[in-house]
Amino acid sequence: MRFLLLICTVLLLTNCDKTEYITMAYNETECSDPWSVAISTNETELLKEIETYFKTTYEISFIDVATKLEDLKLKCFSCDCPTGRKFFVRVDEAFVEILQDENFYLE
Repeated sequence: MRFLLLICTVLLLTNCDKTEYITMAYNETECSDPWSVAISTNETELLKEIETYFKTTYEISFIDVATKLEDLKLKCFSCDCPTGRKFFVRVDEAFVEILQDENFYLE
């Protein structure tokens, strides 16, 4: 009987968190990103800037933040041109609309 009670308790506790997390992506631009005025070459600092921006502006905390550099076929230097760096954030699905307003997209 105790064993059955223990199993039920464990199942209830593990099923309490129904939060859905999703991954969203963002293409860095030459200079029109809301969290940075200029392109940073230090990846760690840049990821912290992104996290700080969303934490202070929207009170959003990310589960994970990562970056990947992609090779661009064409290069331009206008402010809204992509740099080839792509950011990935894992976040609670409740924040999808806010992130989409900031030009993130579902990955």
